[in-house]
Amino acid sequence: MIASILSLPFCRLSYRPRRSGRGALATFLSACLCALVLAAGTLSFPAQADTRRVALVIGNARYAALPSLQNPANEVEEVTTTLRRAGFDVIAGIDQDRLALEESIKRFFRSLNGADVGLFYYSGHAVQLSGRNYVVPTDATLSTAYDVEIQTVDLEAILDQMRRTAKTQIVFLDACRNNPFRAERYWVAEKLQPVEQRQGLADIRPGIGTLISFSTEPGNVSYDGEGPLSPFTRAFTSRALTPNQEIRSLLTDVRRDVIKATGGRQVPWENSSLTDAFYFISRDVAPVVAPMQHVQLAAGSTIRVGIPEPQTYQEADLKVSFDLLPEQGQILLDGAPVAVAEPYPSSALGRIAYRSEGAAPGFVGILGYTVSNRFEQSSRGLVALTVTEATVAQAGVRDTKTGPTRSAEADDGAVMERFAKRLAAHKARVPIGVGPVPLGFPAFEAPTGAGEPIVSVDAIPPKGVLRLDGKTVLAGARIGASSLARLAYEPQIGTQAQAFSLTLGLPTAAARAPLAAKVAVEPVLHACDVLAGEPLDLAGVTAGVLPNEVDGPKALAACNEARRDYPQVTRFLYQLGRAQLASRELDAAWASFEESAARGHVRALYQLGYLYTVNAGRPMDRAKANDYYKRGADLGDPYSVYNYGRALFYGRGLPQDVPGGLAMLLRAAEMGHTYAMNELGAIFLYGRNMSPDEGRGVAFYRAGAARKDIYSFNNLGLAYLGGTGVPRDPKRAYDFFTAAAKDGHPAAPYNIGRMYRDGIFVKRDAAAAARWFEQAAERGDTWGASARGELVLSRSTPRNQQIAAQFFALAVALDRTNGNTAARERLTQLPAEAKTAAAREFARQLGRSFDAGGGALDDTLVALARDAWQQRNPRVDLF
Repeated sequence: MIASILSLPFCRLSYRPRRSGRGALATFLSACLCALVLAAGTLSFPAQADTRRVALVIGNARYAALPSLQNPANEVEEVTTTLRRAGFDVIAGIDQDRLALEESIKRFFRSLNGADVGLFYYSGHAVQLSGRNYVVPTDATLSTAYDVEIQTVDLEAILDQMRRTAKTQIVFLDACRNNPFRAERYWVAEKLQPVEQRQGLADIRPGIGTLISFSTEPGNVSYDGEGPLSPFTRAFTSRALTPNQEIRSLLTDVRRDVIKATGGRQVPWENSSLTDAFYFISRDVAPVVAPMQHVQLAAGSTIRVGIPEPQTYQEADLKVSFDLLPEQGQILLDGAPVAVAEPYPSSALGRIAYRSEGAAPGFVGILGYTVSNRFEQSSRGLVALTVTEATVAQAGVRDTKTGPTRSAEADDGAVMERFAKRLAAHKARVPIGVGPVPLGFPAFEAPTGAGEPIVSVDAIPPKGVLRLDGKTVLAGARIGASSLARLAYEPQIGTQAQAFSLTLGLPTAAARAPLAAKVAVEPVLHACDVLAGEPLDLAGVTAGVLPNEVDGPKALAACNEARRDYPQVTRFLYQLGRAQLASRELDAAWASFEESAARGHVRALYQLGYLYTVNAGRPMDRAKANDYYKRGADLGDPYSVYNYGRALFYGRGLPQDVPGGLAMLLRAAEMGHTYAMNELGAIFLYGRNMSPDEGRGVAFYRAGAARKDIYSFNNLGLAYLGGTGVPRDPKRAYDFFTAAAKDGHPAAPYNIGRMYRDGIFVKRDAAAAARWFEQAAERGDTWGASARGELVLSRSTPRNQQIAAQFFALAVALDRTNGNTAARERLTQLPAEAKTAAAREFARQLGRSFDAGGGALDDTLVALARDAWQQRNPRVDLF
């Protein structure tokens, strides 16, 4: 029997020991070295790290105005389970309206940063128009010409961002159904496009590293089938976890299954430009068995062999079969002889015993076993059993130097119980967006002479990824107890304030149930993200706060702490710049923004362009600003896309390109940027550089208002106040202005002040109007300052003329676009005495002296007004 092991083709040895003792043992083990390395399987977990995989899975079934679908909700659950078992961090959504879908996509984009693989799986309604495909949320109506651009999501926009951030992009579309259009023509950029194709989706040409899988060929429809899953999803989920099958081969099998299931009516289709092979289940998932063990026992005795249980990062539905038994003695499981080639649960290994009855001293036997998983992947293990004289065996002492053991004799139940209690008492608070973070488990200390217990990972957090030494750990994994101290968790973005748990099973003495330790895992946001994260920053982790919401001192402290603790996270450096900007540290903010831009934080490019635009810390330079905006836009930053599109549309600092600028503004709006929605609303409502379309303009304002945008509130207020694009309704106008002013809009107080001044909807009240105008001026609104100056001149006293001079000077100082020429004219008309008094008041506020004879009085007064306002409101990043 020993010869049958040692004369394998790769090991040209044949050895049968003829003498007992340690010399014979050493000779035998040397002879077995080749068999140990090549036949006993992997000795340790593979060192290389897993690829980082992120997936977005959306299923829309219950539509408010369109036909409902049968299977998408079921498919989300099934696909999510499948992808998580393949090591994906899955963001899943069911029956999502436009806002919910937008949020899921933003979470997906944020999670893609640094990902190796990005995957998007969509089941639900989708439409094609003018050669492009659009995902349809559940609240879409598709009943007006504006609804495709406002209510749906351009699939190409999702794919573009995936290409920018993930090395490999995979898209599955089980959405090729009849297009549920309820109008004949729809706006696509500057063109009103007719509906030409009423079923199926348009073909998509992939970029390098992309695979796009359609549930059926372009222009055709797919079927829901009769069960809970569509034929396509059923075929995909049943095959995706086949180990070591490359995705293109896998999809060929899926196509064959779907053709058979639909009688040839549906033929799945894919376009691929992958440059590397991709496997859902890769080659390195075979279970890991212990290195070859050596056990000594006295002739005529019985000993528990204590074979360590196999370790695996994957699901541990493991079986063991014994295919090589010693020629002498007997192998027992729970007192009964084991059967050759009979599958047993892998937990049986710890209960295996060897009875040496009939074996003479000096006999060396080999016990060979194979551990396999449900994917038919296996690893080989060997145990050398040496029968000695009783004086040599010392009552069955085991040589443990060759690897960990898990014998019942060495298992200290009290130690495991104490360790389980320590684990259960542990609460892991893990910051989001800083990579895998060790869970901080206490180190396991095995009793003296005992081997390492194997811990089962019975349940993992439903979101995020658990890792050990860079490898993804799934539910059902079995790992050594000492490995727990190295277990790390990377929370999913957007899971703050959600309570998760990790359940571990710890072994106990034979015949006792394993101990369960349920560990609390809480994803948390760093204070720097809470206080200084920016909206729509695709490298951020939060919804973000507007500039006027940044608490400078608190954000500064938090972000300096984050920089110290996580110097590798560039996001914290950028957010430190925002905190510095809010704390008047303009030079430091510039340095933070420039460094974070150089390190790849895309939003910093926008911020640098913005500072050049508003003359903050550097002279105004539209060319430099536009260069930064373009660089950020090319990398997909929504703010940069908006600002560069605006510059193109109006020809500000570069040649005018109305169609190109409009396309970029529409792209920014689709990404959820409400500034773009407001710009588009004004373009269409008032006919800027194109024919007016009031309905389209109001539709974009409403889209911004649905996102609680204060600028959209103010713009809708103006529309209702003037009856532009909507019926005139002063009450609704007042309500919108009030909502905008409450949350900090700079111009909304001016509009409320006008209503009080003129008695529109509210009773005429000059004092209330003055208060609202002053609030607008303090927020930086040039028109509010002008209106306050005009109001005070209704009684032209020397004191009132001085106050008017102060407000007109402030109006000129706040007029960045030089559009408020009336303020300059009114300032010029005021008496020199009033302007001199106003200048002295500003100088007093600034703690300066004023020389009435130095320089042009109006220019001096405007400069003093600007300095005084900035001293009261030093935030160059406000509004």
